[in-house]
Amino acid sequence: MDKCQANQCISGVLTQTTMKCPRPSCPNPVPGQCCPKCLGCSKAGQFYQEGTTQPDITDPCNECTCQDGFLECVKKACPVLPCAQHLIRRVKGQCCPVCTKHQEYRATPTTCLFRGVQYQAGEKFSVDPCTMCQCTHNSTIMECQRQTCLTECPLYRQRLVPGQCCPTCQKAGQLAQALPALWADTCMYEGKKYQQGQSWNTGCERCSCLRNGHIKCQPVPCPIKSCPTGGVLVQKEGQCCPTCDDQEGVCTVFGDPHYKTFDGKIFEFQGSCKYLLSQGPGFSVRITNDARDSLDFSWSRTVTIRLQNGPKVSLLQKMRVKIDGKKVSLPYIRLGVLSVMKDGYRVILRTNEGKKY
Repeated sequence: MDKCQANQCISGVLTQTTMKCPRPSCPNPVPGQCCPKCLGCSKAGQFYQEGTTQPDITDPCNECTCQDGFLECVKKACPVLPCAQHLIRRVKGQCCPVCTKHQEYRATPTTCLFRGVQYQAGEKFSVDPCTMCQCTHNSTIMECQRQTCLTECPLYRQRLVPGQCCPTCQKAGQLAQALPALWADTCMYEGKKYQQGQSWNTGCERCSCLRNGHIKCQPVPCPIKSCPTGGVLVQKEGQCCPTCDDQEGVCTVFGDPHYKTFDGKIFEFQGSCKYLLSQGPGFSVRITNDARDSLDFSWSRTVTIRLQNGPKVSLLQKMRVKIDGKKVSLPYIRLGVLSVMKDGYRVILRTNEGKKY
């Protein structure tokens, strides 16, 4: 028996199909059940495991086999139906048409009655451009030979010329041709099929499936356009839309001393007192003033920073620094906690929470 030949019998009609083998696309093909095959595969975003045969998501009439790393797709050969042409219907999502009403094939020793037409024994006739049938002698079975087609391009690029069995592949510039009615209400995007009216997100765009397989993609609308006072829009890596983050705040102490707050207002506090400069979750900053020649004038003597899960840091005059009451040399680094560095005539303290003093 020819391994490339398939037989299907429906209601006394025998359909014989001989598969055509494509040229192997790998250097070392291995023998297959019918055609030589190649190893490992993907097509239009669909993954095929080695040695498996699966339906093609881009064409319900295609069956694709992954072997030796190469993918081979062959169109299914649908059986010849015994019912009249007006009783044949296509079902959405299925490859082969079906009979809407059962109709038996009838034959006598000398004639065959097929789809309402009588043929003589031995007579050959064409059912369609791909199929040739014969009324056999002294048999109750009519034999049909149906040609199969190799598929070398996706369904949306295939065009069937009237009177021709196998479709031809269109070039990229010819894709304006109408899709088959079976697929006119679907869209293909990166190997996935979407129904007309369906929408999906892809990265920072939202796409929609329109009529005749057209796809429209637009940027995802961002819900936040501005931030309240004290916030700033920040575009973070890996995110489509910006989010509100706390605006960097600066509070300054200088001179005799003068205090400039986070909102830019100036205050003066004279005398040798302690002032709470800033406080938040896990930290506090206090200023200690010292009299300067007179009780009416003072200057900052010490800046003390307390961290909830860290040491107490004292920034003193003449660029001296104490950690937990002990004088340290700069630069001072405690990994994962803080760092204290000299920068010209300044001493800069940075914490792992992003605060700078």
